[in-house]
Amino acid sequence: MCENTSSVKANNTAVQVHNPVYTKSRVDPVSPRDGSSITTEDSLEIDEWDSIARNNAIIFEENGGVYYNNNEKVKALKIQVVEMKKFVMSKNMDYIKKEFEKLPYGLLKEYRVSQMKENIGKNRYKGIYPYDDYRVKVRGGDTDYINASFIDGYKRRNEYIATLGPMSKQLGNFATFWRMVWQQNVEKIVMVTNLVEDGTDKCEKYWPSVDAPQMYDDIQVLCQSEDEYAEFTRRMFTAIKDRQTRTLTQLHFTSWPDKDVPEDVTSIIDFRQNVLRAPAPLEGPTIVHCSAGVGRTGTYIAIDILTKEGEAEGAIEVPSCVLNMRQNRPNMVQTEGQYAYLHHAVLHSLTFDCKPVTINKFQLYMDTTSKDKIRNLFHQLQETASCESSDDTEAVARNAKRTDKNREGAAVPGDEHRPKLYLNRKPGSTDYINAVFVNSFQKKNKYILAQTPLTNTVVDFLALLVQTNCACIVSLESANMNAVDIGVYLPADNQVLKNGIFSVRCSKTDANEYRNKRTMTVEHRADQASEALSLTYLEFTDWNTEDRIPNSPVNFRRFIAEVDTVTANSSDRPVLIHCLDGASKCGLFCVVANLLQTMEVEHEVSVANTVRKVKARRKGAIPNLEQFQFCHDCVLDYTQSFNIYSNIAAELSDC
Repeated sequence: MCENTSSVKANNTAVQVHNPVYTKSRVDPVSPRDGSSITTEDSLEIDEWDSIARNNAIIFEENGGVYYNNNEKVKALKIQVVEMKKFVMSKNMDYIKKEFEKLPYGLLKEYRVSQMKENIGKNRYKGIYPYDDYRVKVRGGDTDYINASFIDGYKRRNEYIATLGPMSKQLGNFATFWRMVWQQNVEKIVMVTNLVEDGTDKCEKYWPSVDAPQMYDDIQVLCQSEDEYAEFTRRMFTAIKDRQTRTLTQLHFTSWPDKDVPEDVTSIIDFRQNVLRAPAPLEGPTIVHCSAGVGRTGTYIAIDILTKEGEAEGAIEVPSCVLNMRQNRPNMVQTEGQYAYLHHAVLHSLTFDCKPVTINKFQLYMDTTSKDKIRNLFHQLQETASCESSDDTEAVARNAKRTDKNREGAAVPGDEHRPKLYLNRKPGSTDYINAVFVNSFQKKNKYILAQTPLTNTVVDFLALLVQTNCACIVSLESANMNAVDIGVYLPADNQVLKNGIFSVRCSKTDANEYRNKRTMTVEHRADQASEALSLTYLEFTDWNTEDRIPNSPVNFRRFIAEVDTVTANSSDRPVLIHCLDGASKCGLFCVVANLLQTMEVEHEVSVANTVRKVKARRKGAIPNLEQFQFCHDCVLDYTQSFNIYSNIAAELSDC
C-alpha cells in the first residue's frame, strides 16, 4: 500500500448557517494543527463528479496542501412556494452557477478518524471523507469506521445516512455495511447508482440474490423479492440476528445517467413517493448512497428535505439546505447541474398536483376535483413540460429540415431517444426516422412512437421493425383512411408486398367491435440469405378520424389489454405505435397504457406525472384538454371495474 504524509486541512472561515432544525447555529473555525503529520493513502481514486465540481471552486495552496473553498458568504434566500414557479423559471444557468459557486466546497471540518492508518483503506475517493462529528460508528469490527455520515433532515436529526456505494475493496464481505444497517435500525435503503456505468464499477452487489440467503458475519440476509421496472427496482430483504427478524426495503433508482441528471424531474418525484410508502416502524435513518455518497445522494436528500420544508412552511431555502448538508458531509449536491435539477424537481413536487391517488380513492378524487382544476393542471403541464437541452434543441432544428422524412405538422424528435437506422442504410444516407423510444412503466424503451410512414419512408419503417425486433404494430389510423401521402406497408390478405429488400405477408383480418388483428411476416434479404420477423398487427377502429379522443374508455382499455396480452411472451421486444403526426394519438395510447400498468402494480397513480414523462420524450403527446380528461376517465373506468371484481371475489370467498 503506497502512503504519503500530508496535513489534513479544513476551511478556517466561520460560516453562518440557517437550518430549519437549529436556526442560526454556528460552525466554529477549525483550530490550527499542532504540526504533526497524519498518514494518508495516495492511491485513493479521484471521483469523476468531484473533478467536475472542483473546476468551479477556488484553489488555495497552503504549506504544500490543497483545499477548496469559496469565500463569498452564502446568504439566506427564502422562496415562497407560491412564488417558486416565477422564481425558478426566470433564472438562467448563469444565475444558478453563481449561487452554486458561493457554497463552500471541500473539507470544512475535522476528519481525522478517516485518515488513521487502520481506516484509510476503507475510503474510496480522495477528499470524500466523513467529518468526525457526523460519522456513523459501527460496532463489532477491527475499528468502528465506515465512510458514512449522518445527515440532518427537516426538523429531524440524523434522518439519513449518506455513504459510499459498498465495494469489497473497502468493506470486504460487506458485513460492516449490514452491521450499520442493523445497529442503526435502518429499514430503507435508497440506491441512486447502477453497479456499472460507462464501463466503470460504481458499486458492487452487496445483497444476496433472491431466495439465496447469505451470512454477513452474524447477520443473515435473505432477498425475498426483486421487482424491476423501467426506472427503478424494488427489493425486499429479511435480516435475522440473534433470532430477531426485520424487514427492509431497497429502492434502487436505475435512471440516473452517468455524469448527468435524470431527463425529467417526474421520475425522481415518483421514486421518492415509493420510498415514502415503504414501511419503517423502527423509525431509523434512511441509508442513501450512490458511488461517492455526495452528488446524487445529496441531490436526492435535498429534494426530500426541501419538499417537506415547503409543505410544512410554505417556503424553502435552497442554498441554506445545501450548506447545512455540507456541514454534515462534504460536497453534498456536487455539480451545478444537480443544483439546477434540484430547483426544478422541488418546484414540480411542491406546485403540481402530482401526488399519486390510490385505486380506492380515485373515484373520490374525480368527484371532488373541479374541471377548472384539471384544466389548470393541463395548462401547467403544457407550460413546464421539459425543455430540450441545447444539444437536443439543435437536433430538433436539424431534423425539422428533413422535409422528405417528416409529414407536414408531425412532431419532430431530437436525437437522444430517436432510433438510428442502420439496416439497409446506403452510403451517404441518413439514419433519421421520425420516431422516439418511450418507456412503459415496466420496461425501458418498450414503446416506439412513430409517424405513419410516407410513401418514400415505407422502407425505413420496415427497417425499423426488423432492426428493433418489433413484437407488435399498433395502428391508430384506419388502414383505409383517405389522407395525403400515406405509405402502404400492409398487403392485402394472403398477398405479398415487396419494397426494396423487404417482403411483407399478412394473414386474413380478424375483426371485432374495436380492432382489426392480423399476423405479419417481414422478410429481408441479407448477404444472400433471407431472414423473417413475425409480429402482430393491431388496428384500433373505435376512434373517429375527426375526433380528438376515442369513442369510449372501455374499448380503449380493452384494446390496450389485448396489446399487452399478445406481447406478454415478448417482453424484451418493443411495440411500435403509429399515427399521422407520431404524437397526438400515439401519446394517448402510451400514457393510458402506463397509467393502467402502474395501477395494476402499485394500486395508485399520478396522471400528471405519467403525462409529463411521455411528453419529455414526445412533446406533442396529450396536446389538448380532451385527451388529458380522457386519461382520467380511463383510470376511473379501471378503478370501477377493479372494485366490481374485488366485490365479487369477496362475495365468493364468503360462500
